[in-house]
Amino acid sequence: MLYPQVTISAFAGAGGTKVDGESFGPYGLFNIVPAVTLPIFNMGRLRAGVDFNEALAQKAVLRYQQTIKQAFREVSDSLVEVAKRRDARAQQELLAKTLADASQTAKLRYEGGVSSYLEVLDTERQLFNAELELAQAQRDEFLGVVQLYKALGGGWQGEPPPAPAAEENKGGSAQSGPLARG
Repeated sequence: MLYPQVTISAFAGAGGTKVDGESFGPYGLFNIVPAVTLPIFNMGRLRAGVDFNEALAQKAVLRYQQTIKQAFREVSDSLVEVAKRRDARAQQELLAKTLADASQTAKLRYEGGVSSYLEVLDTERQLFNAELELAQAQRDEFLGVVQLYKALGGGWQGEPPPAPAAEENKGGSAQSGPLARG
């Protein structure tokens, strides 16, 4: 309220009657009251309030811009992470396939009498470790995709499990169960 405020109010009505023997009639009432309010001494306080509200608006805009930048950064980081994890999983798949072939070759060499069974066991141990690392790489890739989904604003609602009482009565009689008497 930096500008003057002007209000005009009016009142109209009818009053009582005059009884004096000669005339008999109502008294009419009518009133107009103008009022002007000037913020002369409040100007500094009002200007400070306006400046404060403008500062709050600027702060909200900056916070919004920072949130947007953070969201873009999280999405970008998640995309890079998914690509890295996909490449790591692909490399681990190649290693596991190569070790599976080496294991088959070691078994053939053992059956042909060229090498000992220790070579077969060693290649199978290496294959087992590579398959474990492949499973971990697949898990990491899936976690990266979930992080990307989360960074993009995704979410999900879990459905509650079915009530146990609904499943107990399916196909059974009232007398079935551990407490049934027979």
